[in-house]
Amino acid sequence: MKRDIRELFKENSPKKKMPIRHRELFEQKLTKAPRKKILIYKIKNIAVILAFICIGAKLLFINDSSITSSKEAPIIHQVHQIEAQYLKSIDEEWEKLLQITDDQYLIVKYEKRLDKLSNEYQNLSQRFKKESNNINLLEELINNLQIRLETLKSIQNHIKNLNKKEIAYETIDI
Repeated sequence: MKRDIRELFKENSPKKKMPIRHRELFEQKLTKAPRKKILIYKIKNIAVILAFICIGAKLLFINDSSITSSKEAPIIHQVHQIEAQYLKSIDEEWEKLLQITDDQYLIVKYEKRLDKLSNEYQNLSQRFKKESNNINLLEELINNLQIRLETLKSIQNHIKNLNKKEIAYETIDI
């Protein structure tokens, strides 16, 4: 029962003849096609192209230094905020350390250690001002601040633990 589908359609469909003036009517309809839609699309395309040209021209003619400074400013501003927060925390922890201990040797030792880290931070900061897009320098700056803060917190915890042990040994009654 294999048959060609084309043959089935030829057999079942009555043959329709096109009207005599079909071609002429079709050509008339094409010439009368609404030009408004075509005109609207052309106007929209021209507007989009002009918008891109204006934006491109604006970006090209703006001074390069103002573009780079506007991009760098948020990064530098954020770095200064982070630096201020860390330095504030470091100062607070240093004051707590001075309140907890009376050992001048320990204070001098950690003061030298923090000064060394501070000098290293100043060098990194100077390099970062020259190369503000260097992420490695930014990470080193933040890491330096974290090391200073962690150093102070660890020595405070160590001193607190020592003080607790001394108090525990002093309160034993025999």
